Amino acid sequence: MYRVYCDGHLLHDSNLEDYTLISPTLNLEVNMAGQFDFQIANDHINYDRIISKKSYIEIYDDGVWIWSGRPITIKTAMKLYKTVTCEGELSFLHDSNQRLDEYHDISVRDYFESIISKHNACVDSSKQFVVGNVTVADSNDKLYKYSNYEDTFDTIKKKLIDVLGGYIVIRHEDGTRYIDYVKDYPLVTNQIIQIGSNIIDIALEETTSDMISGLIPLGAKLNEETGLNAKEARVTIESVNSGLDYIVNDDAVERYGLILDVVKFDDVTEPSNLLRKGQDELAKRLFSNLAISLNIFDRAYIDANLIKFRLGSSVIAHSPKHNLDRQEMMINKISMSLVDVSKTKIEIGITKKTMTGSFSESSSQFNNRVETIVSDYVINEEKTVINPALKELNSKIEQTAESIRSEVSSNYMQNSEKDSFYEYVSSELEQTSSAITMTFNTQITDIENGIVTDKENMSKYIRFDGGIELGSTENNVLLDMENDEVAFVDTTNASNHKKTLIIAPNRFEIVNLDNGLIRFENFAFYPRESGNLSFTLYKE
Repeated sequence: MYRVYCDGHLLHDSNLEDYTLISPTLNLEVNMAGQFDFQIANDHINYDRIISKKSYIEIYDDGVWIWSGRPITIKTAMKLYKTVTCEGELSFLHDSNQRLDEYHDISVRDYFESIISKHNACVDSSKQFVVGNVTVADSNDKLYKYSNYEDTFDTIKKKLIDVLGGYIVIRHEDGTRYIDYVKDYPLVTNQIIQIGSNIIDIALEETTSDMISGLIPLGAKLNEETGLNAKEARVTIESVNSGLDYIVNDDAVERYGLILDVVKFDDVTEPSNLLRKGQDELAKRLFSNLAISLNIFDRAYIDANLIKFRLGSSVIAHSPKHNLDRQEMMINKISMSLVDVSKTKIEIGITKKTMTGSFSESSSQFNNRVETIVSDYVINEEKTVINPALKELNSKIEQTAESIRSEVSSNYMQNSEKDSFYEYVSSELEQTSSAITMTFNTQITDIENGIVTDKENMSKYIRFDGGIELGSTENNVLLDMENDEVAFVDTTNASNHKKTLIIAPNRFEIVNLDNGLIRFENFAFYPRESGNLSFTLYKE
């Protein structure tokens, strides 16, 4: 499971009572630094070791590094605990600038290496990177770029990612921090995302704000005129496009009308190359974008044959109800609770391959990638050592102006060859100015062959608010105890609770017996239809 370190000192391990954080949550997004939030109690052994902008935070999952960063805000609440927010290592690129320079006919890799080299020259060794894999390429691999004291991170985003696409990936190997610029993430999972298996909640969002049906591509500048009356002449495609300075997609124009946009390619000097780049850009923007947000249960924690969800992983999404027919998609965002794997949230997205919105792309290539990775896991037996039964104990404290709330919970997951069992148990204590409430929750889920066959949610509570109230989600009856009265209350009608039995010092009252009876050993009182009350021998 997860471990968190601060400058090499252990901050979090769910199995060690003295080393637990409160609500540790890691939020990641492609081409972003990521954010790690947690609270730490003042009795934690390493409570005072966390220093803003200086400490180095690392997160490992089953001994495998997944993220590192630094604290940027630390808030202390009444000296009981600290709330800490950390940013990822990619944010180190905000600590340097790209001084005035100009590049001609340079490859993507050489340009990227130059950017990182200038960053490394500006910062100490703890914030430096080694350039690793560069798989993004330009069509002619002859970039024209310039720099003018821009932030290094912004330089990479605006002059590489926004123009050529691709992803910046940080990885740690043998004590070295590598930075890759890759066309595609090298990760894949063999879990199929589908309702009845691992989806807890789902929401879809389709956007068309970037869709166009035509494009005017502009290349490098042809003059350096300045001033209010200056005209910015640029390379166009007229000479290689029948005298037209724009291109269109006839099918998109017929469906949506002419929607034109202008895109500038500062490093392109040849009209033929500009035409090719314009066609590539238009092809990317003919379709709507689909983003799917999911609250998901990562079944890799209970099934050793599955691969965990990770940022950038390719997954197959299957939900006919949402027009998803085994569609390959990429995890663009992921939020992971380090103490409750059932709270994992991901966002997957893709550009639709047809303007009609149908998903017909074959997933055979994806399946081949999965088979290759699964084979690697079988060969390397160390990677398949995952306990079939996992148990976590967690605790957290939340404080607001209105209340103080504490929670202790445990997660138990058991996996067999075909079936899975998941149990979540928690107790909560909430204190306000007028009441104290204790709640006991149990959630049990049985999964057979990937299908949820049984799900049980149960909650019981005790509330002290001048009296004592006991209730449960299992039925519509609660017990209300006051100083001078004990009553059973029917809560069937949420807006009109009724007392059905009252016990007080001077009275015993049953309200609306509803053809029931009052029994004393072998005898019983019961109401007649006439309204009379009979006392008779009772037989089972």
